[in-house]
Amino acid sequence: VGREVVGDGNHDQVLYNPHMDFMKEYDGVARVLKDEVVQIAEGKITVVGVSWKSCASEDYSAVSSNVKKLRNESQKGNIDIDLVLSHIHPYIKRGGNGWHGSRGLTEFVGDLNAPLHCFGHIHWTRGVRQTESGTTLVNCATTWNEPVVIDYDPCMRKVKMIHCPF
Repeated sequence: VGREVVGDGNHDQVLYNPHMDFMKEYDGVARVLKDEVVQIAEGKITVVGVSWKSCASEDYSAVSSNVKKLRNESQKGNIDIDLVLSHIHPYIKRGGNGWHGSRGLTEFVGDLNAPLHCFGHIHWTRGVRQTESGTTLVNCATTWNEPVVIDYDPCMRKVKMIHCPF
């Protein structure tokens, strides 16, 4: 597994049997991030993966702890978070139908000061929004659509282009 990372969601598990794990389909293909922080692209991009469990419970303490741990262990000092992956969608004031998600997640992502947050969950309202603080939010739900493509410049920590067909 190289640079491929994915997050888990409500469709990746049997909710009535928490011991069944559909994430095994990613073995050898991608790393499933569950409240983890990883660096990809030769350390140029730092990704935070928020688990379905943390999103569903609105408890981001485990992933916050892992961010702090990485930052404390870094020889470069403070590490900037480039991308947050979650299944649940954030809350966006006046964002429109389908953008009234988790206020706790919105606050968590804002505290990280990440320039990009990708998520799914609401399959019927793909699209892109931007927060007042400048974070680009992309609903990447893919059940019935073409894939989302994002061109991100890690040196500038800026999204350059997003292809997000509806």
